[in-house]
Amino acid sequence: MKEFLYIKSRAMNKAIYVIAILLLIMSGCEEKEIQIWKNRSTEQQITEYITARDSIYSEFKKAMDIGNMSSLLSTRGPYTLFLPDNDAMFAYYDKLEINSIEEYSDSVYWRNVVLNHVIPGIYKTGDIPPGSIPQTNGLGDFLIADVDFVDGQGYLIINKESFITDENEETANGIIHRINRVIDIVNKTCAEILEENGSFQIFVEGLKRTGIIDTLQQVNVPYGKVNVRARYTILAVPDSVYNQEGITNIDELIERFDDEIGELTDVNNGFYRYMDYHCLEGTYYTSTILDDTYPTISRESLVNIISDGLVFKINLNSETQEYTEIIVKYSNIPAKNGAIHTVNTILEETMLPPETIHIEMTEFPDIMALDCFRSEMRNFLDPENSFEKIKWKTAPYLQYYYKPGEPCSYNDCIVMAEGYWEVEAAIPKIKKGKYHIVSRFKKGGNRANIAVYVDGVRKEDVIVLNDDFGYFDFPIFDVDWETTTEHKFRLKTITPGIVMWDYLEFVPIIE
Repeated sequence: MKEFLYIKSRAMNKAIYVIAILLLIMSGCEEKEIQIWKNRSTEQQITEYITARDSIYSEFKKAMDIGNMSSLLSTRGPYTLFLPDNDAMFAYYDKLEINSIEEYSDSVYWRNVVLNHVIPGIYKTGDIPPGSIPQTNGLGDFLIADVDFVDGQGYLIINKESFITDENEETANGIIHRINRVIDIVNKTCAEILEENGSFQIFVEGLKRTGIIDTLQQVNVPYGKVNVRARYTILAVPDSVYNQEGITNIDELIERFDDEIGELTDVNNGFYRYMDYHCLEGTYYTSTILDDTYPTISRESLVNIISDGLVFKINLNSETQEYTEIIVKYSNIPAKNGAIHTVNTILEETMLPPETIHIEMTEFPDIMALDCFRSEMRNFLDPENSFEKIKWKTAPYLQYYYKPGEPCSYNDCIVMAEGYWEVEAAIPKIKKGKYHIVSRFKKGGNRANIAVYVDGVRKEDVIVLNDDFGYFDFPIFDVDWETTTEHKFRLKTITPGIVMWDYLEFVPIIE
């Protein structure tokens, strides 16, 4: 079983994609009389809104009461609620093989059902891009949005099955979208969904032969003092694509890529590298894929994906214009630990030109799991146990710093308290190669001057932070790393003061 790897976050804006889809919707709809939307219920909290519409939503209200969720949806919020009507709830009871909710009054179960339909923040239908809704729901899962047409009318569909039939109903603490089916809780992993699908038998057998399937079974994994959600993105090859290449079984696929370097479970083996190349670190739906490169779960390879918002091209060859395409219709499949996309070629490993690797000092899994992450500052007092990969000495605390408008990336960084101290961070695996290392710190009053060590080797000159003001990039030194592995960065005060540490970058040295 592979270790859980660092998850790189990215911005979620795909405006071009949304505009294109909206144009499709508009072109497919019948001409309608323009209606001016009226705010009908801003004096009611969500719970009050539902209670007042007993003939439509009484069954979901029962689920809220049994799951002790009515009080939550009466608080300030704001929330977005995808609200199943009574017909949707009765259909769900049939699925559970019960006649009424009273026959299955498990409070935890119905609490989870309600949380599955709630997302923090306000998301009107015009804010929901095809792909995933940017914020996770109350269970920590992404809800998926698609567009489909019925009788010329365009609809948003949540998690492939639930149509939004009445949208953007505002309340005092959020917004409600009526849906015609209960959204099923996603409990299956990427591995389980692929195995059960039936269209990916050769691909799944390849995951088994390499042992990668064990990794794709992980959902929550220990990381320091907390468990964090494992997240992956799978670029799955259907059997039909393999068949077009003359590959009809797993042995023929292995024969094509096995270079007999070690066993099939060895990361250096050609077949292992082929299968690993389809398994990306982090979860990306079509709404969150940017024109960027994405590391595989071994971090030995990179996959490049670019898009105009409608077509998603993997490893576009600038000379031949050939590429592998994500088949959107059969993609954005949600799993408990990631997303699955279907691709239209066998997708062989491509050696891409080296690109700068960017590491945010706040994007370690246990920091990202904090309830204060990108919402407020917080001090941490235990230098040995606060975080798995960041340790410090002497300083009274390390601070997670967040301030809207702060001119650092994502408006956050880590801060060391005043005085003399040392801090060491073990950063995620960096692909082997030659790099020029750069780190960004903030200069200003009461700042420390620091020595920097990389894997125990000290940068010759001291970084001076108390002679100016603002964020600056500082060159560290050049490295030639022969293996893909973690590396340790240590800062030590030469003169006392605070340090605001934003990020590290590794710029490839091309010879």
